[in-house]
Amino acid sequence: HPSTVTKEDVKLKLHRTLISFCLLSALLSITAPSSHAPFDVRVPAHTLDHGFWDLVHVGHLANNFIGAALVQLCIMFASETLGLLLGVGVKLVSVFENPLLESSSPSNFWGRRWNTLIHGLLKRAIYKPTRTFFGQYKFVAVMATFLASGILHEFIWSVMFFTHGCDDASDDEKNLSCFKYLPGKSFAFFAWNGVIIIFEHIVGGWFIFQWMKRTLPLPLKTALVILTALPLGHLFTGDWIESGYFSHYAMALPIVVRLK
Repeated sequence: HPSTVTKEDVKLKLHRTLISFCLLSALLSITAPSSHAPFDVRVPAHTLDHGFWDLVHVGHLANNFIGAALVQLCIMFASETLGLLLGVGVKLVSVFENPLLESSSPSNFWGRRWNTLIHGLLKRAIYKPTRTFFGQYKFVAVMATFLASGILHEFIWSVMFFTHGCDDASDDEKNLSCFKYLPGKSFAFFAWNGVIIIFEHIVGGWFIFQWMKRTLPLPLKTALVILTALPLGHLFTGDWIESGYFSHYAMALPIVVRLK
């Protein structure tokens, strides 16, 4: 049931909107000269040509982190702004809860912090019915949920990167709007993270992981959590960068540009 919004809720929503606006403008300004992938790498992010050492290269990991931060801020700014404008009288949930800086485990990242709107949808539509059907086999419900998320994101990608009339377009027009993504990458990314969550459930109770949970500072735990997904993060963010999505998004925001 919807909760009635209070003045404090409005203030918090306004604060989150302004913070995401400022951070997004700043990050777009910093990364725009390098097409939002500032670190040199051997293989472009949107391809499938990465070897093992490409996946663990510091530049690759850094670019993937920046890409994830840009995706988060773009969605967060849009959702917070819409919530502020349209959520009159009704308290709306925040879509992101600082997943890249405050996650304490992979399940905490995906279950409580990253895109809680999609999480809630998949939990009600996939996880709970599958868990009820398979009973004690929780891993089946977990994997089914992440595979469903992969399919959902593949559909979203097909809409975001839909091309029309590119065969008759000029070379300049093709460079601007005729990026063709390779299907299957988002599905593979979420399948991998489903495996990570299952692995966490299997070994999470071991002494070493319980010691890390109690002892390590949150920033270090978050870094370790992010590193479970970051090597393959390009499967999720690479198309956003290569298609020029962030450059197009930047047109709606104040951007600092260095004059030549």
